[in-house]
Amino acid sequence: MGIENSRKFVTESRFYMWRAVFSLAHSEGILTIKETDFLSKCLEEDNFSAGQKQILLRDLMEPQNLTRMFTSVSREEDKLDFFIYAEELGAGDDSYYGKEKKAMNSLKKEEYLGFPPSYLQDKLMERKIMRGS
Repeated sequence: MGIENSRKFVTESRFYMWRAVFSLAHSEGILTIKETDFLSKCLEEDNFSAGQKQILLRDLMEPQNLTRMFTSVSREEDKLDFFIYAEELGAGDDSYYGKEKKAMNSLKKEEYLGFPPSYLQDKLMERKIMRGS
């Protein structure tokens, strides 16, 4: 059994959460240096397999469909983490309030979230407390 097979890698849900974050960064049509730096740091955030890391590196260069990536996120905590990382991605980015914000808001529907959008802020606050953010 190789080293890679003996490690526990991120779940499929968490992997798609990251793919959605990478996709969101492309919403404006270009990646800023700040966004590229943020996403590069994200690659160290979780324990990705070599194949997952390769896909994320490709996603860094080639935009993916945000809705498709987000709808592949199955776990509630991963959906909430998406919004937390999206907020961090946009921090200090004046253009964040344009296409990225609009794209992120398009996901705030019960059919994508799995719970009423009116609960989102409370659930995000709970998740941030759990993560120690």
